[in-house]
Amino acid sequence: MEVKKPYLIICEGDSEFAYVQELNRFLNERGVPVVFTACNAGGGGFKNLRQVCRTLKTRKNGRTYVVADKDIYQRDDNGNGTAYGKEKDHMPPFLFQTWNFEDFLLMHFPLDVVSAWREEAARSGHLRNPLHGSAYLPIFQAFCGRNKDDLKFMFPYEKGDMPFALTDSHVELLFANNAEGSFPHSEFATLIQKILQ
Repeated sequence: MEVKKPYLIICEGDSEFAYVQELNRFLNERGVPVVFTACNAGGGGFKNLRQVCRTLKTRKNGRTYVVADKDIYQRDDNGNGTAYGKEKDHMPPFLFQTWNFEDFLLMHFPLDVVSAWREEAARSGHLRNPLHGSAYLPIFQAFCGRNKDDLKFMFPYEKGDMPFALTDSHVELLFANNAEGSFPHSEFATLIQKILQ
């Protein structure tokens, strides 16, 4: 029996935790000798994530990562971006989703869906300056409703959900849609692709 290579993923909330669980199912069914252990930090603020890293006594070991949405760091809400900038060299690598987990979810679907979301994000201002959740979520939910035939999401979507089961096609599209410098972008997807190569 092959020993699975472990990775610790400290994630900011329920949505990311659910995704990591689904990713493990996907990898296990394909016999990939990798397992991701998710630790739900209960929030994406830097102080919170730093505390979880300290509690778990994490270090830079090439197998421990923090997955976080970049929106609050970009806006520097409550000084998160500033604090991260000062202390990032003493933490496990942060893998940012630009901007939100929901943007990351859409990367698992065909380019025309991602392009339509990019246009929607430009109209709403989310493309250049990430919206706060109260403004963002209704726009995302409406977009999903208009594109439900392409998305095949579990409806209605709510935070904390993993609204679809990962397939080979979803993972291939995630990697294809993850161009550096584009929106949306996911450093977590980059890591997954590197591990699977």
